[in-house]
Amino acid sequence: MRCQLRFAALGDSTTFGVGDPVHGGWRGWAALLADALDESYDVRFTNLAVSGGTTRDVLDPQLGSALAQRPDLASLIVGVNDTMKSSWDPVLVRERLLAAAA
Repeated sequence: MRCQLRFAALGDSTTFGVGDPVHGGWRGWAALLADALDESYDVRFTNLAVSGGTTRDVLDPQLGSALAQRPDLASLIVGVNDTMKSSWDPVLVRERLLAAAA
């Protein structure tokens, strides 16, 4: 019997899979990683990322949903969309990234 591995992916379109179309939706790098891990583990994968996601989106609601699943592995790629807003605040984005990673 293989060990179970809970994997939660948080972030923006890079993780969501925009630009990587498959039949019926998007795939993305996190889904590819989950598939590769599934060769050794019984992977329970949840992609919480959203297209256009920002660090605020990760903190609420993505982080709470991820923590509720008690993941063994989590990924976090986000921040580019924050820089594209007129309210861009690098200190605030850093704080949010550190909070999410903690």
